[in-house]
Amino acid sequence: MGDRLRIVVLGYIVRGPIGGLAWHHLQYVMGLAELGHDVRFLEDSGDTPWCCYDPSRDLTDSDPTYGLKFAAAAFTFCGLPEHWAYRDAHTDRWFGPSASRVQAICNDADLLLNLSGANPIRPWLEHVPVRAFVDTDPAFTQVRHLTDPTRRRQAEQHTAFF
Repeated sequence: MGDRLRIVVLGYIVRGPIGGLAWHHLQYVMGLAELGHDVRFLEDSGDTPWCCYDPSRDLTDSDPTYGLKFAAAAFTFCGLPEHWAYRDAHTDRWFGPSASRVQAICNDADLLLNLSGANPIRPWLEHVPVRAFVDTDPAFTQVRHLTDPTRRRQAEQHTAFF
């Protein structure tokens, strides 16, 4: 592996395009890149029809248009304009500058950080050797994993927990 890791960060920026939530996830990408790692941010819509918030319409639905523009601006502002992609599970399409390279990015990754457990572990992520669940809402998330069998199975797809 060497000192430079290939890291996939899963988070919630396109679906939650508002300041604090976006910065909460961007700080991981920026910090790891600053440390010299090859970092890519991937986001998945999930399967619910109410996955994307659009503050310009004050509406939550499956349309990622607002969030895609927000993410492009945010990653450009952070100096990482090419380091992200978004999968719309409803149309089975990838968007963003890394969209055409997602499979290769995942195949070569050393580490996956699933921030807040906000993204499902899809087949292209299952072979990343270290899949860490970063719990950013302790107690609430842990109780949910103990009481909801579906959420527990999703958590069990990870190899490390923080």
